[in-house]
Amino acid sequence: MNMKIFYKYLIDIFYPNRCPCCDKIISWNSLICPECEDRFPVIENKICDKCGKTECICDKKLFYDMCFAATYYEGIIKKGIINLKLNNGINFAEYFANILFHKISDAELIDKIDIVTAVPMSKSKLSKRGYNQAEELAKIIAKLSDKLFVNNIISIRDDASEQHRLSYSQRQEAVKGKYMINNKININNKGILICDDIITTGATLNECSRLLKEKKAEYVFCANIATTNKIY
Repeated sequence: MNMKIFYKYLIDIFYPNRCPCCDKIISWNSLICPECEDRFPVIENKICDKCGKTECICDKKLFYDMCFAATYYEGIIKKGIINLKLNNGINFAEYFANILFHKISDAELIDKIDIVTAVPMSKSKLSKRGYNQAEELAKIIAKLSDKLFVNNIISIRDDASEQHRLSYSQRQEAVKGKYMINNKININNKGILICDDIITTGATLNECSRLLKEKKAEYVFCANIATTNKIY
């Protein structure tokens, strides 16, 4: 038993491992309980390979080259993502990172990725929450794919407004000027994978992708735990 596995086993003695969706105690080496796993919405081939949405948005100007999602943002997935955001439900991120890694591998894109990063969180929110759930997802995918994880390629202005209550058109406007690229990191001719928890309208990922392409990134791919059925 390696040290990481032993540590996880030891921690479980004092802090039993729990399902991030229903909070039921599960085996120390499990990520999700079988009952919750059976309730996860299955995407199959219902979303667009390019934009990552059921309601295709490819008629909009997209700057990312391909977008992946593992499930739909509905039902028990909503609770899992809330726990990932607020209660350090890293099991949830690890479970879906494995699915996303296999989706990216099946699309034969691993060799086109040089750097894995995440949609950033404002400093004020990061200070309050203690971690960025999108980064946790990105770290695991980077490790699985043996790629470099870089957390500070993209940054967000601290005065940026929240988007979850905005309409489609409002989100497109809200992202303008919201994000910045770190000019000290060379992404020229690099393939970048951006990770986030949910894709709704695609506005955030598209704006981040636009900035990366502006700095001469060759490819930009996106990976999300969940996609909403609609774009609003």
